[in-house]
Amino acid sequence: MIINNNLFYPGNVKFNTFNIDFDKPFTSQLDELNEDLIQVEYEGGIILDIGWYPEGDEKGLIVIQIIHNNEWDNPLNREEIKEKESFFKGINKSLHMIDSMYVGSGELIVDMIDFFFDEYNDDDWTDFANSFSSVDVIIEGVPQDVINAVYSIIGENGDEWLKSPLRKFDGKTALDLLLSEKGEKALKAFIMRMPN
Repeated sequence: MIINNNLFYPGNVKFNTFNIDFDKPFTSQLDELNEDLIQVEYEGGIILDIGWYPEGDEKGLIVIQIIHNNEWDNPLNREEIKEKESFFKGINKSLHMIDSMYVGSGELIVDMIDFFFDEYNDDDWTDFANSFSSVDVIIEGVPQDVINAVYSIIGENGDEWLKSPLRKFDGKTALDLLLSEKGEKALKAFIMRMPN
């Protein structure tokens, strides 16, 4: 299946080698199962990236990611897909998200606190936070579940991370975000995206 570059307008298609046929077994298409299938650049440092992971593995899947400012380890959105219907839904969702980040002038207007706040889900956070052991650290004004997650992911430098400016949030620190309910939920959604 060929994906037309016009689908990604007004983005600049850097490459499009997508030629996976969902109606055929993936075992017969191993040469098509590449990490670099489609990459589209948009204004404001936004990249739409589509690839097959792990490359060449018929048991793998398609990953659709939205990257901002080359922060590949922390995509704005990530979809993992194996079926044709989900693939097109994932592309449409990603394109809609990219469209919603811009005003008519093409200026990037995404507010990352709003973005992550909208993504936040109490049940998802509870499941995520419960996967970490309790750490023997108390920081005034920081919920223990946040401390446990941050220290488990970052390690002993968790305190430093909580006090450091976060580029995604225009230089606000995690401690700044925790001053409001909206900021706290945005921070938790952000933490759930951190590699661990």
